[in-house]
Amino acid sequence: MKQRFEHFTLKLTLILFIFVLTQSQAQTTWTLQKCVDYARTNNLSLQQSKLTTETAKIKIEQSSASMFPSLNGNASHSYNFGRTIDLFTNTFATNRVLSDNFSLTGSVNVFNGFQLRNNLKQSHLDFMSSQLDVQKLENDLSMNVVSAYLQILYADENLAIAQKQSEITLKQLENTKNLVEAGSIPRGNLFEIQSQIANDELTIVNSQNAVDMAYLGLKQLLDLDSVKDFKIEKPKIDIPAENVLNTNPDEVYLTAITKLPEVRSAYLKYESSMTGLALATGQRYPRLTISGS
Repeated sequence: MKQRFEHFTLKLTLILFIFVLTQSQAQTTWTLQKCVDYARTNNLSLQQSKLTTETAKIKIEQSSASMFPSLNGNASHSYNFGRTIDLFTNTFATNRVLSDNFSLTGSVNVFNGFQLRNNLKQSHLDFMSSQLDVQKLENDLSMNVVSAYLQILYADENLAIAQKQSEITLKQLENTKNLVEAGSIPRGNLFEIQSQIANDELTIVNSQNAVDMAYLGLKQLLDLDSVKDFKIEKPKIDIPAENVLNTNPDEVYLTAITKLPEVRSAYLKYESSMTGLALATGQRYPRLTISGS
């Protein structure tokens, strides 16, 4: 009974080990979508751009708050000892004199050359522009990841072709040896095949280096340094419909100027600059402020 239990425990341990090993291998196989999502989540430049957007949002709140009236209050309590003037009787006193002071002041801007309004408008424009800049950076990052991903696939295909060519050349070597031994062809043909084998081996080495460099480029984009045996998954690509490939260039241009975030961001930055000009021009006008205390 004890031996059966130990045998069952050993089997269960082996099954769990194989399962964990399979899971770890599956985790190192990255799809294109996983690479893009990881880059968008962990890229430092993208995170900095998002922080800039948060700063622009806070500036909107500050600009909105500057349009409200200001109200300040102050209170103080003081002790006077020795020979001093009693503030209540205006006579000299030698005992301790206590005093309390309270103040309340407020002011409101009635007119200042529309600077507050233009400042709020510019803050909104800068915030929307920063949001579009984040979208542009996400698009650029995604395109770079896709390009690096495709570069790996291209280099991997070249490596497979080089290995296949090497196998074909090795088969030709055997046939050439048999023909040379039979006296059907000169020995010089054998030397040519051997030279071709050396070239094929060099091509394989160069192709393998290209694959390694392509993987390194993708790892740098993803900022990966702890993932071992990093491999990508070869996607199944469907041939696009003909109507996609035959799109009118004018339609592509119109879609670009209305959809691309960098185009809309440039327009908002232009509007922000014009608002900044109006904001600076407002300093020429007189200011009207009502205050009380």
